[in-house]
Amino acid sequence: MSSSYFATISLFRAAISQRDFVKAGRLIRENLEQICVLVEDMNRQFGSFGISSIPVLELGGTILALNGDDEALAEMKRIVSSTPELTPWASHVDRHYQDRKLFEAILAVVAAHPNCRQTDLKHLVGAEDAYRIAYLVSYLDEAGKILRIREKNRHKLVIADSPDAPIALPMQSVRSHQVSEEPIKASGIDTLSIRFVPFDPVPPTIGQPRAFNAKANFEVRDAIWQIASSEDIPPVDRPDPSFRLIIPNGSGVFMVDDLGNADGLGKIESAALRYDRTGIISARMGFRHGVYRLGVHVLGRGMIAMSKDCIIHAYDDNLDLIFETALTQAPEIQAVKRRFDAEAASDQSPEVWEINKQHEIEYDQLGRYIRCVALSRDGCRYLYTVVDEAWCIDVGGRVLWGVKLPRKDSWATNAARRKFTSPDGALSDGNSLVIGCRREVGRN
Repeated sequence: MSSSYFATISLFRAAISQRDFVKAGRLIRENLEQICVLVEDMNRQFGSFGISSIPVLELGGTILALNGDDEALAEMKRIVSSTPELTPWASHVDRHYQDRKLFEAILAVVAAHPNCRQTDLKHLVGAEDAYRIAYLVSYLDEAGKILRIREKNRHKLVIADSPDAPIALPMQSVRSHQVSEEPIKASGIDTLSIRFVPFDPVPPTIGQPRAFNAKANFEVRDAIWQIASSEDIPPVDRPDPSFRLIIPNGSGVFMVDDLGNADGLGKIESAALRYDRTGIISARMGFRHGVYRLGVHVLGRGMIAMSKDCIIHAYDDNLDLIFETALTQAPEIQAVKRRFDAEAASDQSPEVWEINKQHEIEYDQLGRYIRCVALSRDGCRYLYTVVDEAWCIDVGGRVLWGVKLPRKDSWATNAARRKFTSPDGALSDGNSLVIGCRREVGRN
């Protein structure tokens, strides 16, 4: 039964990361039933209860409060108060009951004062802990109950379905654009026939290190030119700090807001703007998909990104959408998932595996295994890598090629080393990639 407890905890964490609070609430209820059995098992096997952290009691109560599940909160309180080993978590349960009241108070205040600032909530609600209020507001935002609208480095709050809420980007279902419904066979790479370029573990030191002048905005090193002048950018002309990723390309510079906090774009998952080669903003756009992986060809045009739920979306230099596709529905990814399925089944006990199947786990962490995405220089094809495989597809959805690393090789003997690290964004044809393996790099 202990294995069931830990398996449910894993599912609970995955549901929280996906903002699926309804599913998380169901898992909390299951885990509450398993906690008492866990205590009994540990006392019987080890003579004491030695666990110092119980996620469901520490975080789960906040989710129950968010869902308004008073029945489950009462059951949590009963279990903690009737089990001496769980006494250290009694204060957490009390906090969850406070959160239940604060969630209702925050929603009532925001409904009565639309467009109020988040910094004013402490006084409007009558609470003492501003940090706790901000913490609970973030949950209400993630649950879609209120909207936080960023404006001049602050947040205005409105009820999500109120007339004061900005019009959100339409969330349409995205399907795979690939033409074939069957995966093509990936070609194996002959590691003996490719060229390796060795790199030193530590770059050699050239000359003596120089002290950095912290008072200067810029510093010239090992160059004959000099800084003519340095001027502060006026506040009105400074870029929104939400665009924290800066990536140059052949036509200018992309700045990407991967958290969806940009001012004036409403409820978005991410955003980007582009400066042309004269320093003028030529495009600014909010996206309805997040940015978890990002690729920009250093000599090309446009950009490509992948969200955490594995939606690939690509844009031209005007930030107009080129295409979007659900990578989880691609035949090649489905084949990888079946491979993961078989490997996971062999590594887990039948009991844990049955729990996973019961909750229809579809490898929600798949995005972690898709290492990178890249767009070719001409924007006509894209490439993605997943663990030890790489695939190149044109924008029409036709698979051009697929390659995979060998399972057994002198330089790739385990999963940690047997993976693609990054596509090569420097070649114009978009049909090349770099393979990294600790100390060598090969190009195919």
